[in-house]
Amino acid sequence: NYYGLAGKNNERTRCYDALDASLAVMSNTDIETSFVYGAELRYRFAEDKYRSASDLYLVENLAGVDAFVGPVFKNGHKVVFDFGGEMASYRSFRNFTAGKFYVTPHYVLRKGRWFVDAGVRVDMVLTSSRNPGNMFSAGSQQYAYPDVKISFAAIRDAMNIYTAVTGGTKMNTYASVLADDHYADMTYDHVIGTDVERVCAELGFKGRISRRFSYDL
Repeated sequence: NYYGLAGKNNERTRCYDALDASLAVMSNTDIETSFVYGAELRYRFAEDKYRSASDLYLVENLAGVDAFVGPVFKNGHKVVFDFGGEMASYRSFRNFTAGKFYVTPHYVLRKGRWFVDAGVRVDMVLTSSRNPGNMFSAGSQQYAYPDVKISFAAIRDAMNIYTAVTGGTKMNTYASVLADDHYADMTYDHVIGTDVERVCAELGFKGRISRRFSYDL
């Protein structure tokens, strides 16, 4: 699909054009199976053009893949491996490449009123310098993060108690920055990079009061 963004002020005009493509495959989860799998591929090609006293031009190529695979055992037990990564490449006004790769082995249990998903996420971030001739260098100092989710149906369909402890790294691509702020500029060098969420803890209650009302606290 196509995504476009146009703007104009007293100093310059701006035109951002992007094309997105994706492809996904997944096992049939509606039937009992001893093996589950799934994968999604994504790609974006984008150009950002500024017309002013000094024209600016940026090309962004984004590619990503997310996949999972694992065996399913009896009584709601399964072991799943999530893995994937994404790459962002820039040229013209900026010239560098960044990538993030991850793998998350986790054990999933559904039994009675309990749901447990316990895993460890391992991330690796690689970035090149602004000089495209240099080799990749590590861009993050932490590699392992918790990925645990637990819930208990205290009152079936009426109250579900849940908690989660997660973490990981997020790539701030030029496309993601523009999605949050349409006035972002390709000269904002500090916004393109990675954010590290070392630990994120969550605790809540959710459920349904009637057919029309639900809550999440």
